[in-house]
Amino acid sequence: MTRVLIADDDPAVRRLLAHQLKAVGVAEVIEAADGRQALDLLDQGELNLILLDWHMPNIDGLELLSVVRDRGCRVPIVMVTGEARKDLVLKAFKAGATDYVVKPFGHDVLRKKLGKFCPIAKTKGIAGIPLARDVTNTDTPAIRPDATVEEAIDGLLRSGASGLPVVDADENLVGMITEFQLTQAVHRADIRRGTVGDLMTREVIVTNETTALPVVVAQMDKHQLALIPVTRNGKVVGTIARRDLLQFARRRWR
Repeated sequence: MTRVLIADDDPAVRRLLAHQLKAVGVAEVIEAADGRQALDLLDQGELNLILLDWHMPNIDGLELLSVVRDRGCRVPIVMVTGEARKDLVLKAFKAGATDYVVKPFGHDVLRKKLGKFCPIAKTKGIAGIPLARDVTNTDTPAIRPDATVEEAIDGLLRSGASGLPVVDADENLVGMITEFQLTQAVHRADIRRGTVGDLMTREVIVTNETTALPVVVAQMDKHQLALIPVTRNGKVVGTIARRDLLQFARRRWR
């Protein structure tokens, strides 16, 4: 079982990062709000990886990194930073960091980092010719353009989706807000105070629920989509994310 510790003082960042980790196959995510709490959690079971934010109260990321290594802990530690300054990166490596990642980042970056240091779920691929409705996540809630960033994050986490369709008062699709856009927003105070309408993508590719799944996959590949809304009679009934395709594949290959 893969266990990952996140140490970050921003609860919204921790929630989104935990959501992303579980989406790429991590079984258990443990959260620490500061360096001192992270130290306490190190003694509570074996870890496969630590994601460590640079700036935290009580004990900052670099100091915590040194303390952990001085204790003889050899768990891989990936430093999470908002800037890729060469001098800071070198300091981290000298203190014992295994790798670093610059935020914001999405599933692909996270999966690559995890794949280096710990086991994550793998799939064989999709067989057969099912329809879009067979894979659609119908629990994905729609959200209005005037919703706040925090409301969008709550909706995203409750549904387990990687994005939310944005609809107007008549339930017509007007855009999409993705997990990556919300991840960017929580790291920028000026954006975080805005609304979904300020962040959303307005030109959205959609697919019908009766579309053959290989066609949906081709659409997503062609337009480099992580998420696509699914419609029935012109109304959004859910979404398909790449992880929905992977979960569908797991069920079919059991």
